[in-house]
Amino acid sequence: RGKNRIEVIVRYFGCGTFHQIPRQAGLLAALRLGDGTVISTDVSWQAAPLPAWRRWTPKISIQMEPVEEYDARLADELEWHPSVELSRPGVTLSPRGTGLLTRVLRRPVGPPQAVVTTVVRPQEVVPVTRLAHPGVVEANHYTSRPVVLGAVLEVRRAGTYDFSGGPWAVAIDGRAVRPGRVKLRAGRHTVLFFCTAFYGHEKDVPFPWRHLPGATWGPWTVWVVADFLFRGNDIRWMAFPDRKARALEARWQRWIRQHSGAWKQPDGALSWPADGREMPPDQLFLGDFAAEFAARRPRLRAKGRLEGKKVYPSSAGDVELRFDFGRQVCGYFDFVLEADAGVTVDLNAVEYITPGGAIQHTFPNNRNGLRYITKPGVNRFTSLKRRSGRYLFVTLRNQKTPVEIKSLRIIESTAPVRPAAKFRCSDPLLEKAWSMSERTLQLCMEDTFTDCPLYEQTLWIGDARNEALYASTVYGTHDVSARGLELGAQSLGRFPLVGCQVPSAWECLLPAWSFLWGMHVWEHYFLGGDKAFLRKMWPAVVRNLYGAWQRIGPHGLFAGPFWNLLEWAPIDHDHEAVLHNSMLLAAALR
Repeated sequence: RGKNRIEVIVRYFGCGTFHQIPRQAGLLAALRLGDGTVISTDVSWQAAPLPAWRRWTPKISIQMEPVEEYDARLADELEWHPSVELSRPGVTLSPRGTGLLTRVLRRPVGPPQAVVTTVVRPQEVVPVTRLAHPGVVEANHYTSRPVVLGAVLEVRRAGTYDFSGGPWAVAIDGRAVRPGRVKLRAGRHTVLFFCTAFYGHEKDVPFPWRHLPGATWGPWTVWVVADFLFRGNDIRWMAFPDRKARALEARWQRWIRQHSGAWKQPDGALSWPADGREMPPDQLFLGDFAAEFAARRPRLRAKGRLEGKKVYPSSAGDVELRFDFGRQVCGYFDFVLEADAGVTVDLNAVEYITPGGAIQHTFPNNRNGLRYITKPGVNRFTSLKRRSGRYLFVTLRNQKTPVEIKSLRIIESTAPVRPAAKFRCSDPLLEKAWSMSERTLQLCMEDTFTDCPLYEQTLWIGDARNEALYASTVYGTHDVSARGLELGAQSLGRFPLVGCQVPSAWECLLPAWSFLWGMHVWEHYFLGGDKAFLRKMWPAVVRNLYGAWQRIGPHGLFAGPFWNLLEWAPIDHDHEAVLHNSMLLAAALR
């Protein structure tokens, strides 16, 4: 009754992932009231940027979107304005065919372990691919980044400075320097950094030199060398290394050697090409809290630093708490804490810790956590990203006063399934294996089957076929299987064969996975008996087989020494898979 306020948080990342193909950002929402009235999004709605969520952050991984960083001090700085109505011809909505994901509250088992860790120098990365190709949202390996950074380094006193580490060639005062320690006189020095990681899946590369002790950097300039820009695709991934990309990379390395002494003025200032541009540091250097977590070292047990729910600061370093949830979980971090303003709270989840205490870090392949900066008083936050792990590390940085962690939990979110089968035998180890496998399958089920809840969260077509077979037995469910098959069929709008992981901005084909999709169509029908769904899939089955027939052969896309990634067998075995697909499916439809 009365007035209600509806707010929707909308995030658009503008970069390619293995989960979606980003298009025009926008919000489409509607609410049907009891009297039949429909409240839907239009120009009467207000919109405002959310400055609390930091806009410039590194990607979690090649498979996923940028990491989540939230500054609660900026949460109320909203500037509302009328929204703009967009037209998207041809966009249709489909009813959800799978159940809504679960909401199960998981809390840590027992009290946390507390240690004091070393204070780590800020770690940063440079988004070289985004700099080289602004506006491009692909996730391909063969995308070049011919990027040069330059700035003037003001050295306060003569000394030795470490320029080792990082995929960059360095030139100082017009002279290339080898990675390592370099002696510099007091004064100004022109420094250039040439990106040597010419292409690859890592879109953000480490840059460890912006916080050199005893020196300060002037404004930063970026130059993208247009002659070396290259955008390929990975459709023939792992089959034929791209000769064009490799040849261009060799030219780029020669170009770096030839130009290490360029753009130096007599006074030491930086003389930049006309198409170079200055960039704000917050868009050029992205903080990497996962790298800081991986680099820290526990120094001592935090005796007296933890009293109940209160955490007291330590002059010896940062206080770190390790929470154990008892088993692997997958969901949303949710916490309530009370603190002064400006405390940096880093949350990093890991799957495994060895008996000797070594942490299984996923860095640099996966930044599995978030950074939160407190406002004064009570802070309540629920993350917007599903993450997985068993152990959750909470590190308090810039802490000057006690922080009280009132609540900490993970809101587990998986497909709403219940075991329909049980396994019992005389061997407890086999029973344990069954239980572990069932739990693993549950954690890899959303509205599709996915490959692992931590690293990728990706619908891999071949993996989904196997998972669907197990899910049919364990849960007696087929809706997630159908959803995965539909998404595979839709990928034929982009590729000649069903894509290996969909929907995705990585343009890649694995023929064995495409053929497994066809087998999955038959098995889905065989196990569930849904002939209407089989008829719906049939045009895509024919198209997938026809695409393979057209491209396998002496002049086809997959000719040559292409290796079947399922069995490590030559391509001839895929001919058998084509025949197997066609015979089974034709028989089913008869």
